[in-house]
Order: sequence, then C-alpha cells, then structure tokens
Amino acid sequence: MRDCRIPECGRQTTGRSHYCTAHKTRDRRHGHPLQETITKTVLKPYVSAVGTWVDRQGADDLWSKIEGNWLVLVDWARGVLASYARGRPMYHPEVEAARAIVAAADDLTPRKVAETIAAMGLLWAKEPHLFKSDRAAWVQTARRFLGLSERNAGLWWHEGEGRMRRTYKDIPPRNSVFLGRLLMAALGIIGTHVHEAQKRHEATAERLRREMLERLTQHA
Repeated sequence: MRDCRIPECGRQTTGRSHYCTAHKTRDRRHGHPLQETITKTVLKPYVSAVGTWVDRQGADDLWSKIEGNWLVLVDWARGVLASYARGRPMYHPEVEAARAIVAAADDLTPRKVAETIAAMGLLWAKEPHLFKSDRAAWVQTARRFLGLSERNAGLWWHEGEGRMRRTYKDIPPRNSVFLGRLLMAALGIIGTHVHEAQKRHEATAERLRREMLERLTQHA
C-alpha cells in the first residue's frame, strides 16, 4: 500500500491503483479524481444563454438545424444497433452509446437534448477551469445527458437526511468517454459558436464604450 497520489489526501491506495478508494471512485464516475460534478443547477444559466443566442439568430430555422444534428446522431445509433443485432462484431462502448442515444430519442424532445449538450459545450469553452481534463469534460457531458431521462434514475433512502434521494446508474468510464465525445462532436460544438459570438458582442460593446468616452472627452 502507498499514499494516494492526490496531494494532501493522506489515505492509502488500494490494489494497483494510484489513488485511494474515494479518489479512484471519483475518477471512475466523473472522469478525474478531482473533478467536481457539473450539476443541473450549474448548467442552467448556460442553457438559458444558448436559448437566448438562438432566439437572436432566428429561432425556428436555427433550432431545426441544431435539432437536425441530434436526429442524424439518432439515425446513426439505430444503424449501429441494427448491425449489432445482425451479429456484426462491434466496439462495446459504441453499442452502449447507441443504446443510450436511442433511449433518449424515445424519451426526450430534440430541443431538450440539443440545448443541454450545447450548454455543456458553452460551459467548457467559457469556464475551462471547471474541467480537470478533456476526459472529465466528456464524462460530465455523458452524465448530464443520461440525467435527462428518468429511465436512468433510481431512488434510495438516505438515513441521515430522512428522505429519498435520486441517484443515477454508473456506466463504465470508457462508455462515458465514448458517449461524451459523440455528443460534443454533434451538439457541443454549438456551445463553442455561442461563446465566440458572445466574445464578439462584448468586444463590440467595449469598442463603442471607448469611442463614446473619447467623444465626451473631446467636447469637455
């Protein structure tokens, strides 16, 4: 047994892991031993920001294009499952990602999925320090996606709080990474576009402010 690799942890490692049980569990569930959970509350303002940006661009037409990206992903997933059902050997994380995507398509509207994953892309672009690594960002994206559907949730009794709490089934890390990368490629990129648009808007506002101050100074 050795000390956990995380500085100032002080606990002992288990098995061949470099981490203690707590940090090994967080690494498996969240993509990094120090990654904090990206909750619905954290993501909420970014969902709103995506919606505001889309509305400014011409909501109906743009939403249909964004949702179209999701529908293309759903078609891909159905194709994967059809091939797997015919006995074609396939990469297991790819099959599991396809199952999760098809299940979400049955439960959720395209808008709900699109705005959530686009918001994750915006969060990653705007607040990169919230993610300890690319792997952590992909895993958090997969977790938020799976959290949209009630079929992935369960309830358990918390003795300390005296109430039922909601929990979500853990999936293997490589499955989370594969799913998160797919979602980011299809929809998270929208968040990057929103971030760039916001920066251009802020730069324009700052330029106009400076020009106004210069004019005021000249007339003073």
